[in-house]
Amino acid sequence: MKRSGVFSRQTAFLFACGSAAGWHSAYADESSTTAGAIEEIVVTAQKRAEPASEVPQSITAISGDVLRSSNTQTLADLSARIPGMTVTGSGGVGANQIILRGITSGSDISPSVAVYIDDIPYGGVTVQSRATNTAFEMGSFDLDRLEVLRGPQGTLYGAAAFGGLVKYVLTPPSLESFQARVQLDGSNTDGGGFNSGVRAAANVPLITDTLAVRMSVVRNHDAGFIDNAFTGASNINASTSTAARVSVLAKPVDWLTLRATVLGQHIDRDGSNQIDFNAPTGQPAFGDLTQSSRIAQTFSQRYRLYSVGGDADVGFGTASVTVARQNSATEFVQEAPLYTHSLGPILARLGHPIDDTSLSPSPSSNITTVEARLTSNPGSALEWQGGLYYTDESNGYTNAIVGYLNGVPIPYTIALYSAPTSYKEYAAFGDVTYHLTHSLDAQLGVRFSRNDQDLAETYYPGLVSGPTVSGIQSSENVTTYLATARYHFTDSDMVYARIASGYRPGGPNVQVVDPITGTVRGGSTFQPDTLWNYELGIKLALNDVLTLDTSVFHIDWKDIQLQSVVNGLTAFVNGQRAKSDGVETALFYQPLRNLTLSATASYTNARLADAVPSIKAASGERLPNASRASAAARADYRMSLGSDWTGFAGASWSYIGNRTVSYNASVSPLHYELPAYQTVDLRLGAERGGLGLTVYLRNAGNTRGQISADTTFNLPYYRISVIEPRTVGALLTYRF
Repeated sequence: MKRSGVFSRQTAFLFACGSAAGWHSAYADESSTTAGAIEEIVVTAQKRAEPASEVPQSITAISGDVLRSSNTQTLADLSARIPGMTVTGSGGVGANQIILRGITSGSDISPSVAVYIDDIPYGGVTVQSRATNTAFEMGSFDLDRLEVLRGPQGTLYGAAAFGGLVKYVLTPPSLESFQARVQLDGSNTDGGGFNSGVRAAANVPLITDTLAVRMSVVRNHDAGFIDNAFTGASNINASTSTAARVSVLAKPVDWLTLRATVLGQHIDRDGSNQIDFNAPTGQPAFGDLTQSSRIAQTFSQRYRLYSVGGDADVGFGTASVTVARQNSATEFVQEAPLYTHSLGPILARLGHPIDDTSLSPSPSSNITTVEARLTSNPGSALEWQGGLYYTDESNGYTNAIVGYLNGVPIPYTIALYSAPTSYKEYAAFGDVTYHLTHSLDAQLGVRFSRNDQDLAETYYPGLVSGPTVSGIQSSENVTTYLATARYHFTDSDMVYARIASGYRPGGPNVQVVDPITGTVRGGSTFQPDTLWNYELGIKLALNDVLTLDTSVFHIDWKDIQLQSVVNGLTAFVNGQRAKSDGVETALFYQPLRNLTLSATASYTNARLADAVPSIKAASGERLPNASRASAAARADYRMSLGSDWTGFAGASWSYIGNRTVSYNASVSPLHYELPAYQTVDLRLGAERGGLGLTVYLRNAGNTRGQISADTTFNLPYYRISVIEPRTVGALLTYRF
């Protein structure tokens, strides 16, 4: 039985710790204000350091200190803070997709938002990399800041920066002083178990002002909150995430800085965060926070990143080079009752009866990237930068259909698909900014890209599969553009206009030879999809206590990449056009020295401009998974408690509007509407010196917010992913 609204003894213990410690908080350096003035965050959105308020585009920049103050650990936590950002889940941690400005076809076949770790693109950009639903989960412990750029970033960041960019900027090593921080996190989830986190970081100057190393390690364990009615197991979606990082910074001479990083992350999850919903009634089929699965739907991901680089002052500017190698391997199991219904009768006639099936996708990637860039010094009438980029992406992918009888796999392969592919891209990019007057400037940018792809071979052994066509190649030449105009009507206030384009690569399709007729099924290649973004924005800073950032945009998207059926086989195809219009705004207000208030809101109308008969989608229908309306508000107050103690209290509220899973007449996946939901988080505590303790309450109303729905493989039940139920916890931090 699930507990509802009842705090366990562990929960009471956590609250007691917070009270006994005098509401102790880790918030000492986690305020975004100093001396009553709003602190400016410096970003590298345009690959040069500048204040966020000076960037002529819609950007959200959040310091790592602020993220840590609210214990932000997952992408789902982030989405409530970023206007126009939606995160959809497909089972839990490690399996998420980011959507910005509504640019999604629902079941996207390649990423529409690029993710960067410092200057390094995370994961692959092609369909064959299968990176759409495995966005990076960085957390906030050793993060310097997060930058979210809305709208296409094709000129500077290339393919996949289609709807926007999420950039994790890690805390760099410091050459000046020793620093260390340890953090312990314990919490209890209503209807679940006890969660824990252990995090540590240390900065060590090996040679003062010349050589330093920074090390960090994070281990987060979530006990889970979903039960399995079929097996009787509890908390089947328990997960453990472990990450470690070592970064080295060297400055052997004044004009040269060298850097190197090794980063690794492991994610292991026992099951999914999905509830079985009865399709006709829209209610839980087996009870609250419960699914019924014969098969353990496990998830495992291993990721490694190795990078080296340097920055050299060449007099008139800065030359930068970054070389990175990353590899990832993901394995997961997905129960697929639809295959049981369609293949069961065929296999029974072959003498291999089944009562359940699963899919076992195993994507892997080995990616090398190189970027060289030359940037002019700031301050002149003409500023410029230019660079070269290269990536070599090697992807492996296997997927098996496995049959089960009475919970045991049958000893025969139903179907096995293997498709190693390669992707190489060469690009040259640059932009120039000309300051016509002290107040007015204009910017032009362009990127020329070429990519070559090869679907090396495919192989289909099994009871119900046939031979395939191999050795399919494709090549593309793509150009993206950028134009902005910016006018400062005061030193701190500006208005801007921006036009930018983006693209996602096309590529080869898998083709299968019908073993009976000899007919080739499936399309050979599909084309890139492209979009243009038109944006107007204003950024205001009033009396150093109020900032306002508002933008309106229109997006034209054409040749949308989709999955459809070609000659009886699922293939990647191009649809027609879509449009997205919206407004995004963010407000920050500090009426008192110790009180800060912030709010964000967005409205996005993303819809098809043309019908797509192959997926039964009509012109004017909403694009799936994108919320039309979202909003968030936050309040933080700091106070003196005496004896050098500083107290802290805060609250956050977020609202996510309703979303659709597919189109009204869609057969697979079936149409379903995810309802709107809102959450409230509370936190309080205190700090003195380097010691702090925060007590927090997340999802205080115990809302069952629905973030995604699988309506393809689970008839007559829909599998609905939900947010974490009410969670109360304590976060202890010590800095020295």
